[in-house]
Amino acid sequence: MDNLHPLESKVLLALAPPQSAPPTLDQLASTAGLEPSQLSMAVEWLLAKSLIAVHAETVAHIASLTPIGEAFCDQAAPIERVLSAAREAGQTGKRLTIQDIQSKEQLEPSDVSKAVGTLKKEGAILIVQGGCIESTGRNSTTAEAMRALLQELRGGQRDLETFAEPLRSVLQQHAVKRGNAREPFRVDERVTRSFVLTDTGRKVAEQLSRDGVAEEVSQLTPELLKEGAWRRSGSGSTPSVCGLRASRRGSGIPIENFSIWSSSSWSAWGFRKCGEHWWRPSSGIWMRSSCRNSIRLATFTMCIL
Repeated sequence: MDNLHPLESKVLLALAPPQSAPPTLDQLASTAGLEPSQLSMAVEWLLAKSLIAVHAETVAHIASLTPIGEAFCDQAAPIERVLSAAREAGQTGKRLTIQDIQSKEQLEPSDVSKAVGTLKKEGAILIVQGGCIESTGRNSTTAEAMRALLQELRGGQRDLETFAEPLRSVLQQHAVKRGNAREPFRVDERVTRSFVLTDTGRKVAEQLSRDGVAEEVSQLTPELLKEGAWRRSGSGSTPSVCGLRASRRGSGIPIENFSIWSSSSWSAWGFRKCGEHWWRPSSGIWMRSSCRNSIRLATFTMCIL
């Protein structure tokens, strides 16, 4: 238990009570009170130590709109606009070419070509003499499905399996693929895993329940430094600072990603500059920087004097 991170301890304790079903990451985050990034780290560490195991894993395909799809919600998809232009031309008796559509609708040539090909295949339009486009008066299954999908996904993402045919096929056909990012939809894989304690993990969790978990100070603040409260916990032991435990007097502990702002910032925290070190007399700690650049993130060593 000595080498357990406080985040790992929280996950073990969250898994310890009897469960109606093994919890997923989202459920664990709520129970353990951790941020998603914290939980992911802790779970991976516990898996590596064989203290927890994956009970089940499911993969869902989640559909959502791309920025292009969001624009289509208001402007209509190219296939809808091409079909509308063909029907309007038929009513007025005007000749309509592909170039006319590109100019009028301000569409990319590839979008027009793809829409014309689909509409011709479905029998919604004809290509007549001179390369002109004429409407046949038939509906387009793809255009209707596209409008339905845009309306469905405008309210948020959905599992692909909840869409019936032909909506599902149209969605997959017009989803972003490698080499073709100009599509209204995207489909992402979402892996959901549930977790259980191993036999060893359960023993460790039981011991944690009996002995308690050391207090954690996740962020040093001017108040903590001024009062020296970070050095104490309710049980009298030294708490964990930034996920690391301050050990015996005079020993150094590296604190990763402690930001150096400026000399005035450190002075505001009550530190004094001593050569390459910053020292705070009232709290009995000093910081040694391993980076001379006063702007970049650096690794510090904290010592208890």
